Amino acid sequence: VIMLVFVGLMVNFAQSSALKSVLSGLRPVVVALILGAAIIIGMESAAGIFGLVIAAGSIAASLRFKIHPILIIVLSGCVGMLVY
Repeated sequence: VIMLVFVGLMVNFAQSSALKSVLSGLRPVVVALILGAAIIIGMESAAGIFGLVIAAGSIAASLRFKIHPILIIVLSGCVGMLVY
């Protein structure tokens, strides 16, 4: 319900320079929050050598072969279940 109200307000004030300023200021904050969460989760999940190997393989597969992130997550989980 809150999101519906928020979207309704956004549609009404979409051309507002104040709203554009607020949203452009929020963008770096959201990126920082996501990056912080990724670092915390990464440090906890890649504690052992096998975790680091899985993480490095996932990053390499993502960058080199352009594999969909959902497939990488599923495959990494399967490899993790086999190893651990």
